[in-house]
Amino acid sequence: LVEVYQEIPVLLMSESLPAVEQATNETLELLGCGERIRLDDQSQALTSGAVKDSLEIWITDAQGYEAPYETYSGGEKFSIDIAFRDGLGQLIVARSGAADAPMLAIDEGWGTLDAEHIQAFAAVLRRVIESKRYSLVLAVSHIQEMIDTFPTKVVLCKRGGVSALEVPRG
Repeated sequence: LVEVYQEIPVLLMSESLPAVEQATNETLELLGCGERIRLDDQSQALTSGAVKDSLEIWITDAQGYEAPYETYSGGEKFSIDIAFRDGLGQLIVARSGAADAPMLAIDEGWGTLDAEHIQAFAAVLRRVIESKRYSLVLAVSHIQEMIDTFPTKVVLCKRGGVSALEVPRG
């Protein structure tokens, strides 16, 4: 009986992977990255050749070259991570019967991006905000270009050792 229960998460994961993969790839397309993701829930052990349960993430770039997620740089992984989180979120929303995802939160992830990719990601965030895919997009940033992406800003200020939130006017 224990063996049966251990197999349930693997079976649930296996059944959900195509939907997560599709939603992630739709988000990657929205991001304009040129990459596609492939999720593989089983891999062969190199030493024994036995099949083991795992989740392997493979990325195919615009030129058709496929490589494991682990080989990508921090900046390259950032867009993939956002797309994957969005793919999981879209699956959860679809399965819950909700009309839309309540919130997308990003905390300082673009620190790994160069200036060109920051501009590209700011453009993507503007598209996500305009699409109304989420009822709220919350991002934490110290990078002015990212801050300027959002129509409404909340600023964390310290006064006399006490933190306070402010919504700047205009």
